[in-house]
Amino acid sequence: MSIAPNYGELSALCRKFEGMGFDSAWLMDHFTWGPDDAVFECWTTLSALSRETSKIHLGPFFLCNGYRNPALVAKMAATLDVISGGRLELGMGAGWKEDEYRAYGYAFDPPKVRIEKLDEAASIVKMMWTGRPVTFRGKYYHVSEAVCRPKPIRPNGPNLWIGGGGERFTLRVAAKHADACNFSGLSTSLDDFRRKLAIFERHCRSVGRRSQEVVKSVTLEVVLGRDDDEARRNERQAPSSRSAGTRFVGTPSRCIALLQEFMDSGASYFMIHAEDLLSSLELFESEVLPSFR
Repeated sequence: MSIAPNYGELSALCRKFEGMGFDSAWLMDHFTWGPDDAVFECWTTLSALSRETSKIHLGPFFLCNGYRNPALVAKMAATLDVISGGRLELGMGAGWKEDEYRAYGYAFDPPKVRIEKLDEAASIVKMMWTGRPVTFRGKYYHVSEAVCRPKPIRPNGPNLWIGGGGERFTLRVAAKHADACNFSGLSTSLDDFRRKLAIFERHCRSVGRRSQEVVKSVTLEVVLGRDDDEARRNERQAPSSRSAGTRFVGTPSRCIALLQEFMDSGASYFMIHAEDLLSSLELFESEVLPSFR
C-alpha cells in the first residue's frame, strides 16, 4: 500500500486496521513514484509502526531484492521480528521499477537474472535465520560464516512471502521457498488466478513440496458503495492505481461474492489496498468483514 507521507496519519490508520481485526498491514518498498512525490522508506517505517501496534502483523509489499544484500535483509528481518514480538511477515520480490533502480544507482538486470538472484537471496535468508554460521557461494551472492543473532522469535523465522506472477521462474522460486505466495499481476478475471495456481501447483510437485503448505494470496483494490452509483462516485475519489491487483468497484454483497469465488478457487489470503478502500472503509468493516470472521 502507498500512503501519503504523514507519519501520524499512517500510524493512526495502522492502529485502526488493527482494531478492525485485520491480520496484517503492508508498505510498498519504493523510494519514489515521481519527481513531486514524497515516499517513506519501507523498512524504517515498519520498524516505527511495530512500536505503535501490538497485534497486527507487519510486512514489506514486497522488498525489492536488488536494493539490499540478502544477508543484511536476514539480519534486519530478525531484528524487527524480535522488536515486534514475532509479528514480521517478510515479503520479497525480484523488483520491476526500472526508473527507480537507475535513479538510485542500482543495476537493472534482465528479468531472468533478477529472479535467479531472488532464488539465491531466499536461500540465504532462510539459512541465516537458524542462527548458525552460514557459508553460501552462489552465482550472485556469497557469504562466509555469516551469523544472524538474535534469531527471529518464531522457530523457522517470519513467514517468507514471494510476490510475483511470472509463470516459468517466479512461481518456481515461490514453490521452492515461500510460506506464502502473492499472485500479483492478475487481470480482473478469476481465470488468470486459476491458471497461475495450476502452474504453481506443478512447480510445487517438481520441487517436492505440497502446495497446501503455502498460503495463496491475491491483491485486490476495493471500492464500495451502497449502490453502483455511489461506488462509482467513490472510485472517482480513489487515487490512480499503482498496484498489480484486481480492482473491484461495486456493492458489499457483490464484493463478498467475488472474495468467495477466489476462495473457492484456492485463494486463502487477501491483500486490500488501503488507498482505494479509505472512501468506503466503514462500509467494508460493517458489511464485508463480518462474512469472513
